[in-house]
Amino acid sequence: MGGNYFFKHIDTLYHYLRFLIHWVGALEITNKIKPNSLWIRLAFLPAIVLLFLSVACGTDATPTGVTKKPAGPSQSIQTSASPKINVQATTTVLADMVRVIGGDMVESTSIVPAGADVHIYQVSPSQRIAISKARLLVSNGLGLDDFLNSELDNSKDLMLSMW
Repeated sequence: MGGNYFFKHIDTLYHYLRFLIHWVGALEITNKIKPNSLWIRLAFLPAIVLLFLSVACGTDATPTGVTKKPAGPSQSIQTSASPKINVQATTTVLADMVRVIGGDMVESTSIVPAGADVHIYQVSPSQRIAISKARLLVSNGLGLDDFLNSELDNSKDLMLSMW
């Protein structure tokens, strides 16, 4: 759950507050309720409670008895001399996600350039070479990037793992 749970509540809270502001504004314009009405105050109560709960769940507190200790030079996960993992992603969104998640450990490239239609895209010969050299291929699937199926069929030495 973690961070995704927090952001789902923030998104829900945003839409709820937007609805309330529109609703209260529309009712005040038509003079159906008074501006200092108890109904206005009660309408915002669930939003405030939801905000409080979502902030309370997103704590970064250290459990009792555990100390945060930075990794020393001998505990480094990756040295600066190790090569980056070559990742090819079908869309720019997936390439950006890989870049953010992988950080300095990956070199992410998008097969389909920004602004191109992924549904009718044709892979160029240079991209075929890049796909064959990639250690990881990230694809959306579900028919979005069907151009990749023929490329994977042509690659006999590519090991494909799906879960």
